[in-house]
Amino acid sequence: MRKVRAVAQGFAPFTFRFGAVKCFPGSNVYYLHPVEEMPFRKFQARLAASGLSFEPVPFDYVPHCTIAEVSENRGTNAREELMQCPVPDHEIAITSVSLYTVDRQTQSCYQHERVALGV
Repeated sequence: MRKVRAVAQGFAPFTFRFGAVKCFPGSNVYYLHPVEEMPFRKFQARLAASGLSFEPVPFDYVPHCTIAEVSENRGTNAREELMQCPVPDHEIAITSVSLYTVDRQTQSCYQHERVALGV
């Protein structure tokens, strides 16, 4: 937690806008994609360089906000509707980072701590 706090405190708050609804290749997960990825990528790079240990993941980092996972048995209409979903057009401020604990048995997550950026 100390390392995450240090990274967050050294990173200024920022704003962004969403640009499009996308779907991860080969999946049924739909998400909102930010117009400008750089602030998210910079923060992620600082976390990666902080000495935190991470479990291996088979995917590259993609800044996003998940909006839905469509089951395989849903028709094409559900997927098309998601792709046509209106994208929020206002600026969004990122002023903090939250850390969550995941309980895989109950498929629940709980906010563990929230750290303000740039403080």
